[in-house]
Amino acid sequence: MARIMTILDEIARSRQQDVPLIREILNNGLLAAQTQNRQKLSSMLDYELGISVISELKPGSPSKGQLIKIDSTMTTDLKRITTPTVKNIREKVIAMIDGGARAISVLTEPIRFSASFGNLLKVCELIGENVPILLKDFIISEEQIRLGKLCGASNALLIASICDPLRLAKIMKKHDLEPLVEIHDESDLDRIKVLKDSDIKIVIGINNRNLKDLSTSFIPTYKLISEVHKIFGNTQPVITESGISDRGDIIELSRLDVNGALVGTIIMKSNIKNKVKELVGNSQPFIKICGVTDSDILTIFPRNIVTAFGVIVDVPTSPRNITTSEAKDLFEKSPKYLQRTIVTKGKTIDEVLKLNEMIKPDLIQVHLKNYAFVEQLPKKLYKKLLVPIKMNTLGVEKTIKTINSLPPSVFGIVLDSSEGSGQLIDLNHAKQIVKSCKKYKIILAGGISERNVNYIYNEVQPFGIDVSSSLEENKGKKSPALVQNYIHKIKKIKKSYF
Repeated sequence: MARIMTILDEIARSRQQDVPLIREILNNGLLAAQTQNRQKLSSMLDYELGISVISELKPGSPSKGQLIKIDSTMTTDLKRITTPTVKNIREKVIAMIDGGARAISVLTEPIRFSASFGNLLKVCELIGENVPILLKDFIISEEQIRLGKLCGASNALLIASICDPLRLAKIMKKHDLEPLVEIHDESDLDRIKVLKDSDIKIVIGINNRNLKDLSTSFIPTYKLISEVHKIFGNTQPVITESGISDRGDIIELSRLDVNGALVGTIIMKSNIKNKVKELVGNSQPFIKICGVTDSDILTIFPRNIVTAFGVIVDVPTSPRNITTSEAKDLFEKSPKYLQRTIVTKGKTIDEVLKLNEMIKPDLIQVHLKNYAFVEQLPKKLYKKLLVPIKMNTLGVEKTIKTINSLPPSVFGIVLDSSEGSGQLIDLNHAKQIVKSCKKYKIILAGGISERNVNYIYNEVQPFGIDVSSSLEENKGKKSPALVQNYIHKIKKIKKSYF
């Protein structure tokens, strides 16, 4: 049965018209070459450090139309290919990098995306070689690949459904461009199996867009990720593309063993730096509500306001203690945009790894008697461990010394004064510690409530806030009314931050 034509086929066919023009540009040296040894996308992606955000310079799209103002004064076909279309391109790409993007994708298709190779050349001139840059086009010819390399790209998009994947991947390798091999469904995955036994290093991208109606959902990533790893192995770098709008989406996708997320439309339509910061998780404050014992309360934790929740496991002395099976059930019922945290104490590394495997949390907060545990941190716990430190017990100087001795592989530090008792943290001491430990994400806990959270946050400026007992009328049970009052106050902090 003949394959149904999609919008990808239509665009690929139209790109054929530009091949003679691109050949003329190459033959006559009409675009200045960039002699670069740029880092490849695969070397930047790291399973152990969470999802990397790849920010896309995307002037327009077939589904959303024009996204930003462009220069539409090109007078010839050659200028349409070689002239930058994006106004204030420097400010935009610098904002992406400052926001925390690990790589940049640059569209070059002129008709439906209002883009050009001129945009790619300009971005490669502006951004250092340590940042991978993707040539994002509907590539059907060697000429496009050669021009992308000439502009300074490190990677090139290979759309499995519109080409012979092995042939095109070989051409990309010949020109020192690492392929980002894009698939949409099982038939695409079947087409790229030929790359498994080749000597070509690739990144695989799972696109979440429905090619019939241009809608997006994460179903393709959910369906294909395990099959990709089954065929290509667990160390194969994989990114997810399309439909990502906020940090909640990133948190959800981080549980699927993807290394990166390519995001374009929502970044172009927003304040670029702030949006990228939000996506990578650098937008303060990090708001965690701890000691949750039932799933009903989670339904009133609003997206992009509350960041995480914690459950206390294997701590019999706590009124909020629940079993591992109860924690697992609660995690399964929780909204996907919330980071799920286990809070426990007195565990060995092996016991923590067992909890990690059984319950599959996003973060693990372990109360420790000494910090040798952290120095031996296995890679499975990288960027997952929250280290609580009882500041009132250690004192300021020892607390600062302890924090600065911890490895950068921890997720963050919880400056705690109470372990759920409600005792207020010493704000002057907390302020000194935050200023002296700027490399670490410091989260304050102890005596924080809706009455003082704004003052405490503005006074100390920590990475985040952790609350528990102040949201309870009856010990061990969160009160919906108190939670909603607290959230109302938190919204004001979020608003003032942005």
